[in-house]
Amino acid sequence: ANCGRQVADQAPQCMSEGQAMMRTGQPVPDRQESSSDSDGVQRRFDASYSAVYSADGRILGMAGVTREVTERRKIQAELEQSRNMLAYALSEMSDGLCMFDAHGIMVFCNDQMRSCFPETGDLLVPGVHYRVIFRAFIKAGKEVTNPKGRDEHWLNETTDPLVTHNTRDIRLSNGRWLKVRARTTGEGMTVVTVSDITEIRNAQDALMQMTRQLKELAATDWLTGLPNRREFDKAFGNAWRHARRNGTPLSLLVIDVDRFKRYNDLYGHLAGDTCLRTVASSLRQLVRRPGDLAARFGGEEFVLILPGTGEQAALKIAEKLRRSLTELEMPHEGSEWSLVTASIGLAGMEKGEPGETAEELIRRADEALYQAKKR
Repeated sequence: ANCGRQVADQAPQCMSEGQAMMRTGQPVPDRQESSSDSDGVQRRFDASYSAVYSADGRILGMAGVTREVTERRKIQAELEQSRNMLAYALSEMSDGLCMFDAHGIMVFCNDQMRSCFPETGDLLVPGVHYRVIFRAFIKAGKEVTNPKGRDEHWLNETTDPLVTHNTRDIRLSNGRWLKVRARTTGEGMTVVTVSDITEIRNAQDALMQMTRQLKELAATDWLTGLPNRREFDKAFGNAWRHARRNGTPLSLLVIDVDRFKRYNDLYGHLAGDTCLRTVASSLRQLVRRPGDLAARFGGEEFVLILPGTGEQAALKIAEKLRRSLTELEMPHEGSEWSLVTASIGLAGMEKGEPGETAEELIRRADEALYQAKKR
């Protein structure tokens, strides 16, 4: 019935083509026709017509076959639309994407992938094995994370995971960071995506640097630039435990600027700040070994931790500090010496003697400072 309606709707055109066929004998293959059924639904047909000949070669008439292809055409249209949408998505996506077959041969690569690796972009085409691509990348020397002199080892570490799920970040010589993800399919294909994460990594690095700076600020005395009391407490606790555990000596100097209140009263607090910074600079010059630590204990008081240093050696360091401050000849009319001086208390333990706590060692150094002041 549908075919009948279709033929009736297009009868004039069919008649014209039929007459032409009767004259020339030329068949009409795969003619696309359409018609609406009683419900108004558009139906599509494929029709083919050919001439019918007599035994002596005369054209007697024509025969035709009409097939309804509505659903097939619909499926074809949907498939083409899906293909176009996929092609558009692959061309407009920000990430690079390529695919390798089970043998490592590239079968697809979008332009974004080539733009990620412009020096080797001419190799990013179907038919090239991934090891050829990676060798060219190594030769170009674009990944700074590739250990020099270990190209083949790095190549194996980098390309072998293509057969499994793998994610890694690589840094290029131009400063860019890329995140490379490899995922395998059930058919043995490998899909590789590359994202430019330069901004993210730069933001992470900036955040880490800021975190380090904040930690340094939290551990630093703002006036003198030396470690503060909290950092001293942590460092001295570690040094004391190390000395006890390893049976090594530990000495502590407590330094106090003499008559400092009078200095502030005479010269003002700004001059007092300068004086403390000068003392801190002299103290900093005595920090020679990685374990040594000079810190501001509070006010005009400083401390110097000397791990692995016995009392006799620490005494020489204390004398050196006392002399260096005197040689600066900073005027101090409020002092009986007319110069800025400092008193130093020293306490130590030899070979990590048991029985004394870290707090007791600090207390002994304080008592020694009190005796130095008293004298």
